[in-house]
Amino acid sequence: MDAKGVRLVRPLRWMGCIDHVAPIGEIDFDDVRVPVENLLGKEGDGFRVAQVRLGPARIHHCMRSIGLCEVLIELMLARAAERSAFGRAIIEYDTVQRWIAESRVELEQARLLTYRCAWLLDRAGHQGAWRDVSLIKVSVPAMLQRIADRAMQVFGAMGGSDDTPIHQALAWGRSAAHRRWTG
Repeated sequence: MDAKGVRLVRPLRWMGCIDHVAPIGEIDFDDVRVPVENLLGKEGDGFRVAQVRLGPARIHHCMRSIGLCEVLIELMLARAAERSAFGRAIIEYDTVQRWIAESRVELEQARLLTYRCAWLLDRAGHQGAWRDVSLIKVSVPAMLQRIADRAMQVFGAMGGSDDTPIHQALAWGRSAAHRRWTG
């Protein structure tokens, strides 16, 4: 960012949220030159290098999503036990129990798929793991969106407020689902 000609125009929020781990922004490049000593690999190999680098990055994003889903499930359990409707805790309703159970199953499936992908990447590199990288980049964001949506249902209006991370999880899941096609 301190190179001549690179300027952060403004930081951006995604659906009202700021990702402190991987922030986004509008960046202006004005006649930027990359010195030869700063090249990573050979000139012209940028796309190939980026593709190889995306595998570990996608695993990282999937691990973050899995951790976030763990939080969401814990929050659902706690909220379902304390929130009541029609004279009983909502944890007693079959639908809420099913939402929480489905969330746990989907989370464990995503975790195992991500473990497998990381294992393959370690063993066989990008060429041996690219299919599994593709699997996690599609399945994990979809899982995150479903679990966040269920958490929103359990929490009601509170889930859309800054009192919980649920609306941010929805935004992160949607953003990650979008990036599966573009990045």
